Amino acid sequence: MFVYGPEARKYLVAEGYDVEECGLFIDQEMPFLGANGLIGLEIVLETKCPYSASDILTKEEAIVSYLKRVNGEIKFAKDHSYYYQIQGQLHVTQLQKCLFLVYAMHWTHIEEIERKSASILDFVKP
Repeated sequence: MFVYGPEARKYLVAEGYDVEECGLFIDQEMPFLGANGLIGLEIVLETKCPYSASDILTKEEAIVSYLKRVNGEIKFAKDHSYYYQIQGQLHVTQLQKCLFLVYAMHWTHIEEIERKSASILDFVKP
C-alpha cells in the first residue's frame, strides 16, 4: 500500500473521477502479465506516492525520476520504466488510456497516458 493511498483516492473522487476497486487482470496470451487499478470501466489508474517528496511544497521543486520539465511544464518521463509498466497495464486490460497520478502531501500531478499501438512484445523483450 502506498503512503497516501486513501488520500489519493479521495482527491480523485473530489476531482470527479469514479474510482472503482477491481481485482487483478491477467493477460490471455501471456499469463505472466497482470494489471490492476481502474477508473470507471475505461481508464487504468496508476498512482505513485513518492515518500521522498512528502515534505516538498510544489511539484516544480520535487525531484522524482519519472517527472521532468518540458518547455516549462512538468511532464511524465516517457523514457522511465513506469512508462513501460503503464503500456503493459493498458495491453492487459485492453484499454486506451491511463490516468497517471503522482500524489504527495502538498502537491499532485495528473497526466493522461495514451496506449501506444506498438506490440506489447516491444515492451517485454528479454
